[in-house]
Amino acid sequence: MESWHRSSFCNIPSGVLTISAKQRFTALARAVLFWLACAIVLIVVSALARHLSGYRSMALVELSASVLTLGLTLGFARWDQLRLSGIGIDPSQRTISHLALGTLIGLSIGAAQALISHALGHTRWILSPSSIHGTLIIAAVAFLFGALREELAFHAYPLFRLDRGLGPWPALLVVTLVFAVEHVAGGVTWFHAITGAAAGGLFFGLLALITRGIAMPIGAHAALNFSLWLFGAKDDPGLFRIVPQPGFERSVERNTTIAYILVMGLAIAIALLYRRTSTRPGAPSSPRSG
Repeated sequence: MESWHRSSFCNIPSGVLTISAKQRFTALARAVLFWLACAIVLIVVSALARHLSGYRSMALVELSASVLTLGLTLGFARWDQLRLSGIGIDPSQRTISHLALGTLIGLSIGAAQALISHALGHTRWILSPSSIHGTLIIAAVAFLFGALREELAFHAYPLFRLDRGLGPWPALLVVTLVFAVEHVAGGVTWFHAITGAAAGGLFFGLLALITRGIAMPIGAHAALNFSLWLFGAKDDPGLFRIVPQPGFERSVERNTTIAYILVMGLAIAIALLYRRTSTRPGAPSSPRSG
């Protein structure tokens, strides 16, 4: 088994500086190969479930794709002779607490985004039809499985493999770019892929590298998507629906984007500040996984 270096966002690890160009290319090539395999998995699973609809379909597709993506993750880790703790998927005693804290973080970001967007004006919330209430649980499950799949596909093997081969910041940038591309392939515009998916992906990647695991990113990712849906910030409204004042539709859409960027930017800044203080001499070290 190969040893895993500890990343730092303040200094590039000495081990990264001595890695050859061939090793860097190998890390990038294997990450790309992994992503291609994940894309095939998602396409095939989605095609098999095309007769289904709604959040039940989403939950089934994401669960099936998550299981297969986990299989790919284990296979690639074995290929590279990497321990599970080295790619952030080794359960530990901190896993549950990290998942719970991530969930709290995600809910807080989603609620803050909704409140700021509402405070910017020209909008009001109305309750969705009572029929939506029965979908709350299945929607939460679907968002959880969706977060699980995406974290496995981006912030487990690929992120940590690239972290080891390229360093933390190049790894984060590459993974975040591919994360945005996946959303564009799914029908999202480049503008929303950069301001939405990429910003969130960068934050989740930071959480993965800081905690050396994907439990906290999974919790934050699932809770953020659920809370955005709950407050009507997604195309398919949840418990509430945003109703702009007539003539202010574009303004409300712009305010929603601004609010998300502000809150996510603050979250990223806090994560970086935490990382900087935790890497000072004498500070407690980050856990390796979970």
